[in-house]
Amino acid sequence: MLPIIGIVLVPGIIWGWFFYHLNRYKKVHIFILIILFLGGMGSGFLALLLNHVIEKFTLFWPGATGQKLTILGENISLVSSVFWFIVGLNEEFSKLIVLLVFVFSSKHLVEKFDGILFAVFVSLGFAVMENFYYLNHYGITVVIIRTVITIPAHVFMSIPMGYFLAKSRIEIDSKEEFNFGFFIPFMLILGGWLFSSFLHGLYDFLLSLNMEKEAYCQILFMGIISYFFSKIAFRSSKTKFYKNG
Repeated sequence: MLPIIGIVLVPGIIWGWFFYHLNRYKKVHIFILIILFLGGMGSGFLALLLNHVIEKFTLFWPGATGQKLTILGENISLVSSVFWFIVGLNEEFSKLIVLLVFVFSSKHLVEKFDGILFAVFVSLGFAVMENFYYLNHYGITVVIIRTVITIPAHVFMSIPMGYFLAKSRIEIDSKEEFNFGFFIPFMLILGGWLFSSFLHGLYDFLLSLNMEKEAYCQILFMGIISYFFSKIAFRSSKTKFYKNG
């Protein structure tokens, strides 16, 4: 049993270790990262509930029929396609709730890379919990495949949301007075959530069409996006570091 648990947990720990050590200018307390990881696991249950409600009580579900569209040579139902993008909204919203509750108003969120790092740990917790669910339903082989593919996918999906969350907090901290001053911070959070939700929904949509190659190419594309967000965040941290120094 322990080796099986290790197969699910160890890749998440490795990814977390990698991003933690990328933060060269400011060390983050391990305790808050553990809390976020566990919160990410809990957010998986919220996402499962939201997806179940959408699937059971609305028109949107994977097997829904309706107007057909031809996309990339595939005839698909418009209604069932929308379901996968709603899944993206639900799952990224569940992660966002954890970030808002535990770190948005805390002293720990002060730099852009903080937001990226925190989103990564929430996503890792979410992905690990999801893999435990798949382990119970589909067995170890599926989990091994998902461990290699799905964990980085979840991480890369949520990095834009974490970046804009931190940018929102920085925007709030930079203002001394607020005359409708929460509009821009709110729009930054909303924009980051929608950005990550679209990436998530598109990935699930491609997999629903059995377009694995295209979905894997999207993971690569999301990795490139994550690289550029991280590079911008590092540049900001470096500038702040040298100013303080």
